Amino acid sequence: MQTFSKIAERIINQRLTKFAKLNGLYSLRQTGSLPQRATIDAGISLRYWVQEAQAAGLKASTMFLDIKGGFDNVDHSTLLRRVQTKNVPNYMAKWISNFISYRQCAIIFPGSPREMRGINTSILQGSPLSPILFVVYVEPLHDCIDPSREFTSSYVDDIQTTVSSNSWCMNSKLLEEGLTRIKNIATSLGLEYSTNKAGLIHWRAPREKVARSDHPIVVDGECIQPAPTAVKWQRFYFENNYCTWTHYANRLALVQAAFDRIKRLSSPGCRLIPYSAGRMVKAFIIPTLQYGAECLDLSATMRHKMEVLLKRVKQWITNCFYSTNTNVLSAEACIMPVDRYLEL
Repeated sequence: MQTFSKIAERIINQRLTKFAKLNGLYSLRQTGSLPQRATIDAGISLRYWVQEAQAAGLKASTMFLDIKGGFDNVDHSTLLRRVQTKNVPNYMAKWISNFISYRQCAIIFPGSPREMRGINTSILQGSPLSPILFVVYVEPLHDCIDPSREFTSSYVDDIQTTVSSNSWCMNSKLLEEGLTRIKNIATSLGLEYSTNKAGLIHWRAPREKVARSDHPIVVDGECIQPAPTAVKWQRFYFENNYCTWTHYANRLALVQAAFDRIKRLSSPGCRLIPYSAGRMVKAFIIPTLQYGAECLDLSATMRHKMEVLLKRVKQWITNCFYSTNTNVLSAEACIMPVDRYLEL
């Protein structure tokens, strides 16, 4: 039954996604759980908007928010009401109603009664249908944004709002107003934002010689301070002066950890053949290394560090000497130089 359920959920997901795109069930600023959209789209659009504001001589600031609980706090009645008011086909609405209804759960701990009780919130995580349902559910969060002075994009339950004005102090006030509106809409949906995961950046141009702004955002007694170094959003590390050192240092650390794990497969007597080793590298190391290259510039120093690490990877694949020419290693290992991967 679970296998057939997954097949049916995927079919409904494809049909609902197509219907939602044609009938505006989700915001165009949403980049998550939708076809032909990814985190890189959110990163590129954010950086483009900030640079456009700075080119006009304005100060830009960005607030990053995360919905607490996400899928676990979706109210069934509110979701069904949204589906029905958007003229979703009757058979599809009934299927969704049956999918989220009659759910039970129990809290299990030593000595608990383990009684199953019905729930009227939450959608299943791991289901092919749940992401698109959540995207439809949180669509009102984008309606409260003023597009004339605010830029907003989101990836499923992570949202960013960017404003620009003549000063960072004014930006903080604008973001406070925007956060108040967003929190009111979220409350009506039964959602709330996690303050401890929120982030704030007052952007500076790369060559701007002004001190970092410390203007916070204060709403309902909760304070969001500007990040001292970098803000992590969608696995990007954004710094207020466009420095990408933190991001790529993290990428290198992840690649080194992955490489150390893969090398365990090459112990004496049971080494991977070069073809299998190359496939492992292309599946795990290369995508991790180049993540974010589309919107975050790479410094010459960090590029050199990547080349050194990738040379070690090629030597492991081919089992060649350290002094072997780099071009020969690339040809033998079927791994391109770092520059080529960053251009893709």
